[in-house]
Amino acid sequence: MDSKESTVTNTVCYWKLDELEDIIDSFENLMAEKVNQGMKPAWDYNNVLIFAASKTIVIAREILTLSIAGYPNGAFALSRNLYEQLITLLFLHNHKFDPGFQDYIEDYHLDFEQRQNKYLQFRAEKCANDTMELSRLIADYNRIKSEAHRTISSGYWWANCGTFERFAETAIALECDTTMRFFLFSLHLRYKEACTILHAGSLGNQYYLGVDPSFTGVDTSPKPDVMGRPLLFLVETIMGIFGIISTDFDLKLPSGQLPLKERLSSLESYYLSVL
Repeated sequence: MDSKESTVTNTVCYWKLDELEDIIDSFENLMAEKVNQGMKPAWDYNNVLIFAASKTIVIAREILTLSIAGYPNGAFALSRNLYEQLITLLFLHNHKFDPGFQDYIEDYHLDFEQRQNKYLQFRAEKCANDTMELSRLIADYNRIKSEAHRTISSGYWWANCGTFERFAETAIALECDTTMRFFLFSLHLRYKEACTILHAGSLGNQYYLGVDPSFTGVDTSPKPDVMGRPLLFLVETIMGIFGIISTDFDLKLPSGQLPLKERLSSLESYYLSVL
């Protein structure tokens, strides 16, 4: 075994990436029946859960790939999307029994339509100079606005929130358990760190996980030894995502299998112990 293979093997073993991958595979298998039933009509909560589950599975595997290669910044930056998925699911899950819940679902799907429409308007106007297509898209945008239950604006208008920061605070405030609220705020703090790593700027460009802060050069080498923070963020976030989706779909593991929450909690404890 050469040194590169040895490094990969050691990384997978040390960070228990095989166990994490198996948990993700187990969740995908749990979702198979729901996915195979086919998608519901567009304005349906089940569709939200299925799309969130599929996005989570893909991003989690992308993070695993970066973790094996030893790139903590990329893994951490990707994990921010999973936290955004969790906040969306948390918000909708806690409004499930509201009289206006379906309005949220319909506006959530309309948000997709209006964002796609704005993209196509930009292409028609700025790139294709297609006035006829632009006129058609503007007419369709007016149709979207007429169907929305809330005024379409920027950000998370479908949840009456202008920014993600406000949306996250609103979703977390719906949690009655103070311990859970503290946990979610702790996740939000890590989300802010992940955003800093992702965005270009003086701080973001100089922020490299695992690099000695006193080092004055530029270190672009892989850092397989410092994957703990992105993997901890991943595990704690998918614990919430898997939990909400499993509850709302009433997913059950085959008899004899250890619950996913218990397996994720074990990984969480391990990552905390080696940070």
